[in-house]
Amino acid sequence: MNKLYEEKILDPEYLVTSQTQMWEKVASGKYGTFFYFWGLQEYLGKNLPRENLVAMAPPLRNDGSEAKYIYISPIRHMVSLSADCEDPKAALDMLNWAFTEEGGTFIYAGLEEKDYDVIDGQIKIKEDRMGKNVGWRQLTLGIQNPNIEKEPLKSIMEQNNGELGIEHLLLSNKYGDYNELQMLCPAFEELTQYDLNKPVAEFADKAITGSIDIDAEWDNYVSSWRKAGGDLKIQLSTEWYNREYKK
Repeated sequence: MNKLYEEKILDPEYLVTSQTQMWEKVASGKYGTFFYFWGLQEYLGKNLPRENLVAMAPPLRNDGSEAKYIYISPIRHMVSLSADCEDPKAALDMLNWAFTEEGGTFIYAGLEEKDYDVIDGQIKIKEDRMGKNVGWRQLTLGIQNPNIEKEPLKSIMEQNNGELGIEHLLLSNKYGDYNELQMLCPAFEELTQYDLNKPVAEFADKAITGSIDIDAEWDNYVSSWRKAGGDLKIQLSTEWYNREYKK
């Protein structure tokens, strides 16, 4: 990445480029490639055609094997019930309903007559309601990712995102993965006062821009990370692992 940065293949302004500016550069053709969520709402919101994009798999590893993009967890977002909820059963019933076929239709297509019509047994989303309010329904009720290749959800999502959009979603599923141990490890309250991501990001940026020598600074970086809460994270994680998996 440092070599890409020096040759100005990696955006020399990436450190100070806001998300709005990023999309402006994408729209003006200044970016040959960019990394973003498969839905591309901002891109499509500028009336830019998805057909102009080619979805790419991650670069191969040095040994030629297939690479994956590793997420901390396969969970994109969580829905919680407040302790003050007056009727927890009703709330849970609603969330359970959201994962039925009827609930999935509501999340992705909306309300019959208002957002879509049923024509010859098929759900047809109205032209002026295409994609409307889908985002908040997903965030409120969850998503049905396991069912995206099943009807009626498949045809509904193809109407909202196009066949190419679904291809991009399935590609992201194929190359997305997660670290199971990292996913299962709990969030420790003792670590809330530390920001362990900050020193990692700072070191990465300095390494990419060439302001430090990676080999010369590596030991100092590891030492500073451990002093900034890393040692406590290692201790707590090790104790948790031994307690849960070395019984």
